[in-house]
Amino acid sequence: MPKFLPLLALLLGLTATAHADRRGTDELNHTVYRDGRVQYVMTYQEENTWKLQVFEAVGDQLQNLIVSEQQPDRAAAVARHQEYLKSIGYSVLDETGEADLAVGAILEDVQASADDSGDGLWPVTQAWNDDWEKKYSKWVADTVGVDFFQKYGISTDCADVVIGSSWIFAYMNGLPIGNTLSGSGRLVGQMTMKPEWRDLPRAANWYQNQQFLAALNYVMDSTYTKSLGRDSYPIFINTASLVPGTHHLEFHERGGHAALVKTVRVKPRVSASIQTLNSTLPRQVRRLILKEYSFGDQATPGTGFQRIRRVYKDGGQTWKQRSPERHTSFFSEEQYSDAFMNGFGLFSMAVSAHLSGNLDLNVAEWKKTLKAFEQLILQRVSDVQEGYRACRQFDCSADADLYETHSTPGRDDSLKKLIRGLVKTVQVHESAATEYNKTAAKTFNYMPQHSLTVGEVIRVFLNNLYDSDPRSEIPKRWGQ
Repeated sequence: MPKFLPLLALLLGLTATAHADRRGTDELNHTVYRDGRVQYVMTYQEENTWKLQVFEAVGDQLQNLIVSEQQPDRAAAVARHQEYLKSIGYSVLDETGEADLAVGAILEDVQASADDSGDGLWPVTQAWNDDWEKKYSKWVADTVGVDFFQKYGISTDCADVVIGSSWIFAYMNGLPIGNTLSGSGRLVGQMTMKPEWRDLPRAANWYQNQQFLAALNYVMDSTYTKSLGRDSYPIFINTASLVPGTHHLEFHERGGHAALVKTVRVKPRVSASIQTLNSTLPRQVRRLILKEYSFGDQATPGTGFQRIRRVYKDGGQTWKQRSPERHTSFFSEEQYSDAFMNGFGLFSMAVSAHLSGNLDLNVAEWKKTLKAFEQLILQRVSDVQEGYRACRQFDCSADADLYETHSTPGRDDSLKKLIRGLVKTVQVHESAATEYNKTAAKTFNYMPQHSLTVGEVIRVFLNNLYDSDPRSEIPKRWGQ
């Protein structure tokens, strides 16, 4: 049986000025002030894709997206970031990480607040409370399906599914809403009115209200997984708190991902299962993917199961986000504690144990998890073969979208985390070994006349011998 190996790869640090950027890893952010304008130049990795985005604000107006580009890898992204800074009159970053002093890293913790001009997108007639949270949960469970955004022609990426659902429900029920923008960190919500929205046609139905749809597209275009993380708070892992409408966040060396919880099914004292709705990059109109939730590594602060921070009027004058701790019915950091795992190697199994109240290893659930693991391997066989064919027919090196479609770093990273969790579970729970060994002994063909056992795949992933590049020969993709 393979020995469990802890994650050795460190998160990439892209801070390129003399000051550290506290917003996270895999990001390079600068704020440039010039002639009464401010530009937020952001390069970051999201769902395996490197992006350059530039937002510009004039005076005290809200920012607008003026540049949005995808890059094939980290080196190209950093080079493009430097090139853009130089194009607006500032020196490129040198090897010591210094830049022109007029370019400063985004360091300030921007106060999330916005003035209520009385000229907002919709009137607030209700306030968020536990009853409205329950209604939102039921609405997501009953209404938001795989074709929900596609049916109304709304483009999404992963964070948009979470943000868009919350905005639509708030509009329908006269509730306040607020999200912080990438770049400036300013709060936008029902209190916001950009000049270009003011004369757009309104309608009672949200999907016919052109003003609302313009604002919804704006907030989706101006947020991403990391900004959603700032707008979220961690929750209790119990049946009252982890319900449809909550969301799951992950950040890793390949970027980040957000997923909206669609269903939670619990068999008391037995097990629990969760399904999530997922989108991806690039942002476009698409059918969402419904997935069974399975996750290896334990959540760390800022990740795991979360809810949206709600907004309120501070002193009756200014809209602000509530601090996480003020969401008293649901806020908890228990999922980050050592005790939470209770010896389970998989975070998803620990979550199931807490939801169901069964803290022992459930053999039936364990078999189901191993079967899902086998399906992921077979899916990778298909993905690798499809990517190999596509990159032989077309030049993936010259087409960033084609490369991103067929490369598998994020999926491979998730598979590796799952493998680590499986192995750790066997090390802790003796009763898990029998079914695990049966699975490890199974054989599959990764190409004609070439096979591996599941156990060999486990070894390859634990030792980082796999290859995620769709241009590589198929045996190399499998560490052979």
